[in-house]
Amino acid sequence: MPLHNLRRTFLLGLLAFTAAVSTPANARRIGDPPATITEIPLVTRVSMPLQMGFDDQSNLWVGAFHDGKILRFTYNGETQVYDVAGQAIAPARGPMNMWVDKLDGSVWFSAIPGKIIHMLVDGTMTVYDVPSPRSMPMGISGDSQGNIWFNEIFNNKIGVIRPSGKIEEFKIPEVFSMPAGLTVDRNDNKWFAMTRPGKIGVLRTDGSFNFYNLPPRAHPMGIHYSEHQKTDLVWFTDTVGNTIGSITLDGKITLYRIPTKAAIPMMIMEDDMGQVWFTEFAGNQIGMLGLDGKIKEYKVPTPMSGPMGMDINPGDQSIWFSEVLRNKVGRLQNPSLPTTPPAPPMPMILNSSVNTP
Repeated sequence: MPLHNLRRTFLLGLLAFTAAVSTPANARRIGDPPATITEIPLVTRVSMPLQMGFDDQSNLWVGAFHDGKILRFTYNGETQVYDVAGQAIAPARGPMNMWVDKLDGSVWFSAIPGKIIHMLVDGTMTVYDVPSPRSMPMGISGDSQGNIWFNEIFNNKIGVIRPSGKIEEFKIPEVFSMPAGLTVDRNDNKWFAMTRPGKIGVLRTDGSFNFYNLPPRAHPMGIHYSEHQKTDLVWFTDTVGNTIGSITLDGKITLYRIPTKAAIPMMIMEDDMGQVWFTEFAGNQIGMLGLDGKIKEYKVPTPMSGPMGMDINPGDQSIWFSEVLRNKVGRLQNPSLPTTPPAPPMPMILNSSVNTP
């Protein structure tokens, strides 16, 4: 497939997620704690922020796909803009997926059709070409040994960049599985969402694979594990089944249905209290699975904003998310904290708007 068609297919598929889906009414239930959402417009009207991630100093990195830029919002309210287009990639080819190394604050990101880029805080970049052509790398994550793992959604492989810079690839023994999200557990096993067959896969440290079936028509996308989280579970989203789910490290699956129909859940994270947060691309909401097993939803102020990427500030536990269809970044003050810590200064790209539902 020619590169321009590859890029067009990706973008049209992303935008088609919202076709024929109406924006539901505010889904926050009476009696739920209020949540303040602040929105920050980005550099241009077509930035397309896809993914984001925090470092351990509460600095936020955001990838602007269409602009070919990476934004770094520092905790003291400053903003740095890295123009990666022209240096490492062409515009509208990335950044796609992103992973922030919390040890050194550097960022790893992928680009169409088959590049992984490592960028330091000073802007120095190292570009790695995936050996298999047109791999469309997705889902980046690092392990405890300094290896950087990623999916090859069109090549049905999992790749790894060793600390030496060598790239290895592992063929997934399932036909056309289209692996999307990827995460690494505390034992350095690699868990990944298999969108085509509707399964959760895991690549063990010994090189073996295991697969766990989801219900018929499942289409898992986002997946996340953190060794610091309370539940010791791998969490994932199912965009077609309209559920989020968890899987234990030995393979037991639990599913939770989202109240809003056709919400299209995308990314998912767990906060320090054990609450699980996720973006609803078509539902235009941020969902939260509470400790009681019930889901609450918080409306994004801008209609049809397309919430997608997500991360949680390790400092104040606020939930940050990208609005890919409206070129904004949103911040939701965690409503479940017993005392609300002071919010950091908000980065100003253009003008920010504050909304309390």
